Amino acid sequence: MFHELDMVKLLKSMPEKRLAAGAMGVILLVYDQPELPIAYEVEFTNDIDEVVLLTLFEDDLEIEIEW
Repeated sequence: MFHELDMVKLLKSMPEKRLAAGAMGVILLVYDQPELPIAYEVEFTNDIDEVVLLTLFEDDLEIEIEW
């Protein structure tokens, strides 16, 4: 499980958001509710310097720096 403010790496490309696999992001919020999969609100900056907020699951991410 990741935590708020952990730096993570995106494991798959998301061309519709202009994010490549390996893009670095920061977890802003952890959604941890009973009987639902844990999800994460993650902020990325794409290749044209747009801020992109995505709700992702643990399988989509890899820890880079843990706080």
